[in-house]
Amino acid sequence: MRGSTRRWTAFCLTAVLAATLSACNSGGAGSPSNVMPQGGVPQFAPAARELSDAIAPNALSPVKIYPGEVVGTDDMFKPGDGDAKDGGRGQKVGKIPCLPTEYLTDYHVHAYLGLVVNGKQVAIPDSIGLKKPGPESNGYISTAVCFYYIHTHDASGMIHIEDPKALAPSATVYTLADFLHIWGVGVSKYGVGKFHGHVHVFIGNVPALGQTTVKKYAAFTDVANVDTIPLKSHEAIWIEVGKSYFTAKQLPSVNFYTEY
Repeated sequence: MRGSTRRWTAFCLTAVLAATLSACNSGGAGSPSNVMPQGGVPQFAPAARELSDAIAPNALSPVKIYPGEVVGTDDMFKPGDGDAKDGGRGQKVGKIPCLPTEYLTDYHVHAYLGLVVNGKQVAIPDSIGLKKPGPESNGYISTAVCFYYIHTHDASGMIHIEDPKALAPSATVYTLADFLHIWGVGVSKYGVGKFHGHVHVFIGNVPALGQTTVKKYAAFTDVANVDTIPLKSHEAIWIEVGKSYFTAKQLPSVNFYTEY
């Protein structure tokens, strides 16, 4: 009888231990998890949000842009590429038309937009500002029915800013609002598009001639008017959504492959 009791006790302890190990290996009922709905927008379960708030996000890698690059997690907006339903569809957006050709030799400069949501970088879609874009070639789209003066060719985050006027590269013609209106995505101090949370904005810039790498940033504190930020040659704009965000010193450098 005693042997039977000891065997039963050992069996119970073995079962409890196996169940505990199984729960640990599978994540357990209290483990954080990310839920990705059909709309493509990440929603963080309460446990995951608490973990994100408590632990600093991983460092972002330096951004060295090249044609066709994807920087961040792609296809997180709807649609994954091109303008949102409220963006440009070929009609004028403000005073900016959509024309059959690009202006590559007149006023043609580049800016960078980086988006970080809860410590993770989200890619800015390719073909923003392109009506009926053509096929990709190594991640880069160069054809479309028409091009707005402000557009993207890939998902690197680089914004191409063009104008038929023969202006100096140091000229500032457009603002972030123009790009956002063409894209059809709103930014406020409470979120970017469908990504909700506190918004923090940082800006860095280097002279248009002779320098191509942005390394230093300053906070843009007037977040309610973020769309007034001018788009300059070799300007890097970082928008962070959520409580876990990087300071100006923690943001990575951005290297442009273009002269302006």
